[in-house]
Amino acid sequence: MELNLFVKELFSKAQEEGFSEYEVYYVDRESLSISVYKEEVEKYNLNNSAGLSFRGKFGDRIGYSYTEILDEDAIEMLVKKAKENVLAIENNDIQFIYEGDKEYKEISTYHEELEDIPADKLINIAISMEKEAKKYCNKVESFSGCSVSYSSGKYGIINSKGLNLSNKSNLLTAYVVPIVKDLDKMYDGCGYVVAKSLNDVKPDKIAKMGVDEALSKIGGTSIASGNYKVIINNEAMVSLLSTFAGILVDDPHLEDGLASVSFDDEGVATLKTYLIKNGKLNSLLHNLKTANKAGVKSTGNGFKSSYASPISVSPTNFYIEPGINSL
Repeated sequence: MELNLFVKELFSKAQEEGFSEYEVYYVDRESLSISVYKEEVEKYNLNNSAGLSFRGKFGDRIGYSYTEILDEDAIEMLVKKAKENVLAIENNDIQFIYEGDKEYKEISTYHEELEDIPADKLINIAISMEKEAKKYCNKVESFSGCSVSYSSGKYGIINSKGLNLSNKSNLLTAYVVPIVKDLDKMYDGCGYVVAKSLNDVKPDKIAKMGVDEALSKIGGTSIASGNYKVIINNEAMVSLLSTFAGILVDDPHLEDGLASVSFDDEGVATLKTYLIKNGKLNSLLHNLKTANKAGVKSTGNGFKSSYASPISVSPTNFYIEPGINSL
């Protein structure tokens, strides 16, 4: 059944069964991942996933249900399961079906240049990354990974309060992990790119990035414990965010951010949030439920891990904002 017709009939059935408010969240995604080893295709994975979840308010509680099939039987099942879910709820947490915000920031997350790229081109890119790494340095012994992936998807929210939001996104990524040998020791490094077009994927540059990182590890030794001035690699710093962050930011509007989005999975407009500023706690991240408990406005961080999952609190583009000092 076509989505809009399915939603119309679902909402009609929900109202008939006594739900006062109702909402659907739908998603349709596909992905292609190609891995090579020794210049031959090792893995070729093509995945498609689609589903729809239903939330309905019955009395003062909200029940959940979900389906992968859009037909008449699914409508009956969704309403029935959501009502059963309501009757099984034992906590008194207040949940919401949101009417929406006045404005949503426009964010570019879909790139037409990535549409319909032939699989053989992606395979050639992956093979080229291995070849370029070996060409760049004769210390390259092998690879622990070499892959190109493409993903695209559409998701949206429609509810009985007039909210109707949707978003499309796609992404192309490529990486290679060369292993170099020096004397009797092995060192690895990672070269990668997140691309908006095929022209952004340069196998020679990706290979050089990975090999250079591996080579930089040669000669590294342990040092005695003590107080030192250090420069921490940006990727290593990811694991130290909670300890060393002076200005910690969640920015869903970051240009070309991997998690940039204009609205969360509850339909709340997203915004840039400073969690830690000048070394002090400035704010927490919230969805509608946690914001209500804290007596504050949601920060637009109510997200699902999948269409079948409940709403939780999750960050978007989480990073340390640059300071004013330089090396």
